[in-house]
Amino acid sequence: MTPASDPLVERVSNTLIEEGGNVAQLLTFLKADAVLRKNVGAAIEKEFLSNDDMEILSFETRRVDAALSAEHYAHVADRPFYPWLEYYVTACPVYVMLIEVADDAAVERLRAFLGKTQAHEAAPETIRGRFGIYAGVNCVHLSDSVESGRRETDLWRAKLGIRKGQFDLTPEEYARRYDPSLPNHTQELREICVQMAKAGSASDDQKEQIRSYLKQENPDITPKQLETLLRIILGSAV
Repeated sequence: MTPASDPLVERVSNTLIEEGGNVAQLLTFLKADAVLRKNVGAAIEKEFLSNDDMEILSFETRRVDAALSAEHYAHVADRPFYPWLEYYVTACPVYVMLIEVADDAAVERLRAFLGKTQAHEAAPETIRGRFGIYAGVNCVHLSDSVESGRRETDLWRAKLGIRKGQFDLTPEEYARRYDPSLPNHTQELREICVQMAKAGSASDDQKEQIRSYLKQENPDITPKQLETLLRIILGSAV
């Protein structure tokens, strides 16, 4: 659902948040795999628009740098996988949304709607189950609680200037980019990742098959974008 533009509604909403009322703002963004796979981002946005647990307050394109990545993911910045995670989140501009929810129960429903963080473990009917490729290549970030939403929205406001009411394009416009004639090769890509993870390496044939599936999903993907996405996928599995 998109936000009302009434200034009074915005003032009341902000007051409730500041005073600890029933509504809260969370941060969500479409990651590089959702953006570069073309239909995936648009399909996810269609699902967001139909979800009554959230109100979309902004929709902006932003580029995350290494410093913001380190602050946003400070809780895992010392983990061995962090360099891969930093590359993933900084690889291309992301679509950032401020969303409004009623309470922590709504947050839990939204996180169930997205599915488990590890994409290959997510239930088939969830966003990540349908579109997440493997492990951390999971399409979308969402604050995991009202408290983390407050921290993340404050951070991204300070670093990137995101704000309520700012729309680089409307969520509806982005969702209309969905092209039903294009295939979704999530399951095929996931199976290749499972095979690579078991082997601990990726063959040239597997890399070429991944490239082929990604080009079928997005015929407009550039060579640079293709290799960026390939690196992200390989890094999640081997």
